[in-house]
Amino acid sequence: MAQQTPPDLIRKNIADALGMWISKERQRDYQRRVEWVSVPDEIACWWDDFYQPDYAQFRGAFSEPELQAMARFDREFSRIMASLPNSLPPLEDCLRLPEWSQIAQFARETLLVLNENG
Repeated sequence: MAQQTPPDLIRKNIADALGMWISKERQRDYQRRVEWVSVPDEIACWWDDFYQPDYAQFRGAFSEPELQAMARFDREFSRIMASLPNSLPPLEDCLRLPEWSQIAQFARETLLVLNENG
């Protein structure tokens, strides 16, 4: 986040990353469009790329309840991802994992807070 990123873009990136976790159809559509990419690995990286709570610019784009919701998602996301193999299986296999569903549920809860406050 070395450059100045507009708060609206920061919020959009976070919402898009969470929205991708929630929607199996969006994940499948993305996989169809970029067959050569591991979509599970890609969307896992999106969160790490966009969630930057150590930067004041990032924190300034969200309310305290939103930051708390994202911190909770990040803790659960990190815990669940640590239980999965480093190289994630293909998308259709991931979609059948209970851990994948858990991440989606935490993403849904987090996005609800962002939508309520944004």
